[in-house]
Amino acid sequence: MTTITPITRRIAICNRYSLLLLLVLLGSLVVVASAQPHYVSLEDRAKSISSSSSGAGEAGGGGNKNAHENREQLPVFEQTASNVTAFEGQTVYLPCRVHNLADRYQVSWMRSRDLHILSFASIMYISDRRFKLQHLNGSDAWTLQLDRVRKSDAGRYECQVNSEPKIMYAVQLAVKGFESTAPVAAILGPRELRLAAGSTISFKCIVTSPYLTRPIKAVQWLKDNRLLTFQSERGGINVETVANTAQTLSEATLANLGKQDSGKYTCRPNEGKADSVLLYVQDAHEATEAARARITDRYTPHA
Repeated sequence: MTTITPITRRIAICNRYSLLLLLVLLGSLVVVASAQPHYVSLEDRAKSISSSSSGAGEAGGGGNKNAHENREQLPVFEQTASNVTAFEGQTVYLPCRVHNLADRYQVSWMRSRDLHILSFASIMYISDRRFKLQHLNGSDAWTLQLDRVRKSDAGRYECQVNSEPKIMYAVQLAVKGFESTAPVAAILGPRELRLAAGSTISFKCIVTSPYLTRPIKAVQWLKDNRLLTFQSERGGINVETVANTAQTLSEATLANLGKQDSGKYTCRPNEGKADSVLLYVQDAHEATEAARARITDRYTPHA
């Protein structure tokens, strides 16, 4: 039987406390070690950010791509002429080009002043046959054609698409008057002529046509709205016409005038504005009296 002395007991107790202290120290080291922060290098951080950005970019890029595709699918107008000028009587074309119509959208034309729908798709909704739609299947062009345009046709026209929201392209039509474009006749000399019977007269008419690129086809001479060429019983009538691109000269000569030749003489181009003068043919007695009256009037003082 082993005898435990007081010294042996002290040693055992010391060993026990030493082991306990060692365990406590080891536990503290483990706790401290586990509490240390985890550091990431700048290179790893950059790679991480790049990877995250790339992933987000792919996701965002896909969204942007889809949004872009959606935008591309919406109708859009091509920039064409928004102001059109025509001369009265001409055929005029109002342009409209629309992309991305697909099969979901339709194009219509509307006249703004009275909100009248002129066309929808390829169908016309106006009884005025001067209006026509120029469109070929598969084409982006929806051109409104207007024949024999009038001054009253001037105004705003809208090419519309029934998208959501609706879109439209406005075209302003201006129409210049007939008088500003057509040939104009002018008889040279006074507006009234008084000649004695037996005299000869030559009417000279100049027809200007600055807007034409060709000579006018003909110039007619009339007396009291009847063609001189149909008054063959009169005789002594000669008409000569020289036509150029910008100006035409026509001369009508009547020989051996009689009182029956008195009347209104008109120079009328086959297209354009006519001009007229008045001719009074007097017999010998009337011519003498008229001459005396002119002389008396010239030398009589006026108050």
